Amino acid sequence: MTIWQQIAVCFYQNEIADGMDLFMANAAKLGTNKSAAPLINPIFDAIERADYTYAADLLYHEIQGE
Repeated sequence: MTIWQQIAVCFYQNEIADGMDLFMANAAKLGTNKSAAPLINPIFDAIERADYTYAADLLYHEIQGE
């Protein structure tokens, strides 16, 4: 399971604080992941709106690799 999938699982299980801790610790890696580049803004927008399910969907299903 990738770190992005681990974060998504936290969000899906409503463990928002744990998911946010993992996300913030790894957010810089999003810029270096080619599959994540077009998703950076939508992920941050979803988190800003507290739409953690949508953020989890993007993290779990759309981003490939670490």
